[in-house]
Amino acid sequence: MDILYKNVVRERRSRGNSDGRETGDAGGKERTGFPMVGNIFSEVDKLKMGLDASWKRSEVILNNIANNDTPGYNRASVKFEEYYRAMLEKEDDGGFAMKRTRDKHMSGGFAPEPRIEVVVDEDTTMRMDENNVDIEKEMGDLATNTIYYNTLQSKVSAEFAQLRAAITGG
Repeated sequence: MDILYKNVVRERRSRGNSDGRETGDAGGKERTGFPMVGNIFSEVDKLKMGLDASWKRSEVILNNIANNDTPGYNRASVKFEEYYRAMLEKEDDGGFAMKRTRDKHMSGGFAPEPRIEVVVDEDTTMRMDENNVDIEKEMGDLATNTIYYNTLQSKVSAEFAQLRAAITGG
């Protein structure tokens, strides 16, 4: 939707109107077209990505805790923030952040869709049974992730409260 909006504004500007509003011959008065709304859920969509990553991180941490006593188990972690930061930086540079839904779509020059990647740490061992889960670290990570998830939920609720206030006028 944002890309559609940007294309409509660009098209209107190419007609000679610098602010993107549509003008016409309405008795010599400027006529403003119906204002297009960008994706009003763009912030919620970004928060949803964080919620999805946090949910996956909770699953991975709980799996690590469950396998604390499994010989030869290697802990896993979630990698998401680097991809998300790259997407935001690309958007800040004024680039179009497009999502590839098919293999035949163009891929060059666009921000990659942030992905949630589970990474297994096979380089370290903490015990003689080659298990590298540190239960104290996992419990701390779980507490941190729970706070992070709850914070994102609060932000989503606040976004919907703002939209509700804008719609109802209250």
